[in-house]
Amino acid sequence: MAALFHAMKDPAAAAAWLGDWATKMNRPELTTLKSRSDVEVIAESLHQQRFSFSGNSCSPRHPKGDYIKGKWDSMGAGKNERPRY
Repeated sequence: MAALFHAMKDPAAAAAWLGDWATKMNRPELTTLKSRSDVEVIAESLHQQRFSFSGNSCSPRHPKGDYIKGKWDSMGAGKNERPRY
């Protein structure tokens, strides 16, 4: 999971890493793998239970977090542990 987080957070570093492994493993096709650069990566360790709902960790950093949180909060007692997609 940590490798995926860092690959998404820094696509240039991931491409360099893949290029290095492509050479070491003699697998040139690895250099053709592309990573999206238009995403906001949100990662949070949930095992420490700092958030009562998993969605609480995402909304402050999501580009439309206030809207999503407002919509989810308006569900009242009917809301589940995380906001819907």
